[in-house]
Amino acid sequence: MDSKIEKKKGIRIKHIAIGMATIGFLYFSGSQFLGENLSTFKVDKEKVTLSKVIKDKFKDYISINGLVKPISTVYLDAYEAGRILEILIEEGSMVEKGDIILKLENKSLYGEILRSENSLATKQNNLRETKINFESKRIMGQKNLLDAQYRLIKATRKYKQYESLYKEELIAKEEYLDAKEGFELSNKSYDVIKFQVSQDSLLNVTGILELQKDLTG
Repeated sequence: MDSKIEKKKGIRIKHIAIGMATIGFLYFSGSQFLGENLSTFKVDKEKVTLSKVIKDKFKDYISINGLVKPISTVYLDAYEAGRILEILIEEGSMVEKGDIILKLENKSLYGEILRSENSLATKQNNLRETKINFESKRIMGQKNLLDAQYRLIKATRKYKQYESLYKEELIAKEEYLDAKEGFELSNKSYDVIKFQVSQDSLLNVTGILELQKDLTG
């Protein structure tokens, strides 16, 4: 037989209560989950800078440790070694041609300079003494040459007189021969002294030139 079909009733109160409980549970669970992943940061409004957002290149700077090396390195060598006395330009400064970078002190070089100065003074004294000696010898040589010339003149005059007297048989032959020998001796002495003076002058001039060359060389 046919059964009676009852009409379904609408939403009951218990359905509403179950729905509200479910919503409350979901809200509570969501609050707990979001609360664990969100944090709050408070700042002063004076420290906040606002600006317009534009599209541009983003430059990000990262601080890292490194060693900066120059593209090229130039080593400067000093003409003379020594101890650094003063540093005038620090490392990394810009320099130009002719700038003094540092000052060196070389005591051994000072000693060499002092010895060179002493040697120069000695050579100058030697040159001066040589010139004085040359002048003295020149004067003495000229004096000896004048004396020899004077004796030659007297011997020549005597020889000519005695020769004339001997020809006239007014003097003895011995006196004539003495006058002749005196003349010949005076003549040879004059030639010897003249040659010696000439050689001394040449040697002294050569010595002075050598000393001057050594002094300037």
